Amino acid sequence: MSAWGGGFFGGPQAQDAARDAGLPHAGVPGDLRARVEEVLQDEPDYPPVEVRFSHRQPDDPPLTLRTFLWPHRRALAVAMLLVILETTMMQSGPLLAQIGIDRGVIPGNTDVLLVVAAVFLGSVAAHAGSSFLRIRFTGRMGEKLMYALRIRVFSHYQRLSLSFYTKEKAGVLMTRMTSDLEALTMLFQEGLVNLAVQGLTLVVITAVLFILNPSLAALTLLVVLPATFLLSIWFRRVSDRCYGLVRDRISEVLADLQESLSGIRVITAHNRRRHNVVHHNNVVGRHKDANLEGVRAAAVYSSTAEAIGIARSALQRLPAGPGVYAQAARSARERALGA
Repeated sequence: MSAWGGGFFGGPQAQDAARDAGLPHAGVPGDLRARVEEVLQDEPDYPPVEVRFSHRQPDDPPLTLRTFLWPHRRALAVAMLLVILETTMMQSGPLLAQIGIDRGVIPGNTDVLLVVAAVFLGSVAAHAGSSFLRIRFTGRMGEKLMYALRIRVFSHYQRLSLSFYTKEKAGVLMTRMTSDLEALTMLFQEGLVNLAVQGLTLVVITAVLFILNPSLAALTLLVVLPATFLLSIWFRRVSDRCYGLVRDRISEVLADLQESLSGIRVITAHNRRRHNVVHHNNVVGRHKDANLEGVRAAAVYSSTAEAIGIARSALQRLPAGPGVYAQAARSARERALGA
């Protein structure tokens, strides 16, 4: 048998024998292959992906939030409808409670109270269903948006010159692809939805207030809303600066970590471990200071907004509270005397 043929130097026969014996580097053993095939049977079929790449920058519009979301406008419209339904069901509770007290509890009308209770239970069920659909839909939409954004950022990395990678740290680029994009995930899945929910809540509550008590609604709009608006403008400016500083500091932390890990042999050879610990302590300290500045701004904003909310509740109770309580007490006294 030739040394280059049958099995002296690992030909087909030797490979088959070694594979049947379960030896390494001789193909996948039969039992392991059967297990792999069993696992692959449950895996979904992924369609082939058509990749179009050019070293020239495509003639796309500048990457802004509006241009990025515009191709997904239909999905955003569906999400907005779900948000409207969820907000309507959520805000119907206080109105139904008011109707139940004024037309059911005070007059002693049990039929109205039962109807209001049934409608309230129905609104709770509708709110739970719409919230489930909204969270599921917006979650899937957010992941699709992040998929497209990650591909776009990675494609942009491929077009950059070698001089750019010589000057830029790898840890900073990794931060742009990981933690920065994860923050955008929260924006797409929760931030935009919460903005829509709060905006619709403001509109619904304002409309209900004008229907129930126009003077109280006007007082709320003239006093509470301007104060909250000015406070939000201040917090936006401060948080924007603090958030940008935090993102820069976390990129420095990850860049320093990546350089230390990749150069650990050189660091050990030159006995620079103590020096690197001190340097990393300073980098992490700057990141902590940036976070603390944002925490202080958030503390001022949250406490002031809570104080405005308490003042608003006090303004709502002062004009209407004594009259309502007096009417309820008078009705209860009349029912007791009648009995």
